[in-house]
Amino acid sequence: MNLRHHLLRTTTAITAAGALLAIGLTGATSAAAVPTSVLVPTPTELVTKVLLINGDLATGYATRLVPGGRKVRGEVTLTNCGYRFTTEKYRVARRQVVVMKGTTSVGLSNEVVAYDTGAHAALALAQLRRSVRGCTVGMYITSEVKGVPDIRYDVSRVTSGLTHLPVADNAVVSLKEKPRGTAKPFFQVIVAQRAGRVLNLMYLGTRTAPADAALNTVGALAVVTGQRLAAE
Repeated sequence: MNLRHHLLRTTTAITAAGALLAIGLTGATSAAAVPTSVLVPTPTELVTKVLLINGDLATGYATRLVPGGRKVRGEVTLTNCGYRFTTEKYRVARRQVVVMKGTTSVGLSNEVVAYDTGAHAALALAQLRRSVRGCTVGMYITSEVKGVPDIRYDVSRVTSGLTHLPVADNAVVSLKEKPRGTAKPFFQVIVAQRAGRVLNLMYLGTRTAPADAALNTVGALAVVTGQRLAAE
């Protein structure tokens, strides 16, 4: 999204490896159970509990915090097709990691964001849907993020309310983008889930149309992190 879907700030960083590698999961319920506590978790604790971890991945793969992955101020979560996301100012905590194989990023990223209220988190996901559905395809759109070139959106679609995801308030976004000055398009898939005041975003970025194995992988990882989100 950093999808930044357009999400280009983040997706540029997670596509250095080129084609996505299929990542075997240790199990859909591989993550440790969240302990019950009488204390109300802080926003930072909420996002940390949901975030993708090494234990969710097969041997040889690991998560790595992106630069600025703990910051809110000065970092963008939602940006797409020139849409003005008014909810960015209501973020109070975030974490973002990329999936690595050795020293190489494989095209997957997970960003978890806490908002000040559940209403603002719900609005953030609603605005993401609006930005995708209202995007004008086939023409270059000026990015609202400094340093990101104009982007032409050739595919912009969203599917909502998928029953296989653990969280009912969800959306899957598919984008095909071409930044001005580049020769080849860029493909993005965002699996977004929102519960309470937390928004969980799983990103897939590829230079070619994503294969079924890659789509299955991002979906499976969304289920793993979504289970933790649903438990909050």
